[in-house]
Amino acid sequence: MTSIPAEPYFFNPIFKEKIWGGTALFTKLGKEIPVDTLIGESWELCGFGDTQSTVCDGVFVDRTLGALFNDFRAEIANRLTEDDFPILLKFLDSNQKLSVQLHPNGQYAQKMGWGNRGKDECWYIVDAQEDARLILGFKNRVTRDDVFDAIKSNSLEELLNFVPVKNGDVFYIPAGTVHAILEGSLIYEIQQPSDLTLRLYDWGRTDSSGKPRELHIEQSLDFMDTSWRDYKITPIEFLHGDYTHKFRVATRFFSIEEFEFLKKTSLDLPAKKYFRILTALNGPVQLHFGTGSKTLGVGQTALIPAICANLSVEADNGCNLLCSTFPDLQSDIITPLRKMDIPIRVIQQLAGNWNNNDLESFFSH
Repeated sequence: MTSIPAEPYFFNPIFKEKIWGGTALFTKLGKEIPVDTLIGESWELCGFGDTQSTVCDGVFVDRTLGALFNDFRAEIANRLTEDDFPILLKFLDSNQKLSVQLHPNGQYAQKMGWGNRGKDECWYIVDAQEDARLILGFKNRVTRDDVFDAIKSNSLEELLNFVPVKNGDVFYIPAGTVHAILEGSLIYEIQQPSDLTLRLYDWGRTDSSGKPRELHIEQSLDFMDTSWRDYKITPIEFLHGDYTHKFRVATRFFSIEEFEFLKKTSLDLPAKKYFRILTALNGPVQLHFGTGSKTLGVGQTALIPAICANLSVEADNGCNLLCSTFPDLQSDIITPLRKMDIPIRVIQQLAGNWNNNDLESFFSH
């Protein structure tokens, strides 16, 4: 086949057993997870490595996302030059707290011989218990010696920044950020396609065989960011009568927009330079394209290739639709927001990370 149909593509989720996992992927999203197994992650879209998403129906059934991307790069992503599909998308169910950890950036990964990609990530809080919290960085600026001494004295928790969360919050976690998801959250995570994790502290926990999990203290201390910042992203929101359109985060690695339906309505979804990834929350969404329609169920994700530019969506009151992509920051983010007279400083806030803000360079001249 020399081309692909201009339609949405659905993939089989990849379930990952984790000692901190639970059942929220089933109870909140209706996913058919294995019985009597602690599932912590559902990989919705992955196109790198040995564990890749596979198409669940149609002419490309069982084809991996990586193969599809390599064979039909122009149709899927408008000739994007990335080596692999540039986004890994997951749901995380933190029935128990995760380890305190951080991820390297691309330069540090190359230096250590771990490949050429780091791991920036972003969390959208799908569902949070009343007392749910995250760990994001440190309470105040600390030194690496402070952190090392705290680990030795088993007092690291005293330095960590605990952040309460609620449904709909968005947090951007750049590489180098010390962080942990604590118990009680269901999270939509978008990230660079990498599974590199440096585990700094694991609460004295042991694995299924009774052994402590491996820590990476030396590498963590070498690369961690000890500065303080606010990791929460303030959305830019537009009310369009029957729905709201929110820009939630925008960096050079990924962006998220959210459409919240205030009554049953349909809308034309803005096209992107490369592709769109749609995920339905709180209710199903109908996808209408040139040759037909498909239903995107709750918790389900679809890849909309670049050649499927004309797409409308329809949903009932209370539904939320997340639209993610590997953005062209100028055409996908900056230009539409400047046309709406959004101030430069407000746009820049979508990239967070004021030490290395991805949007700042576009306004520095």
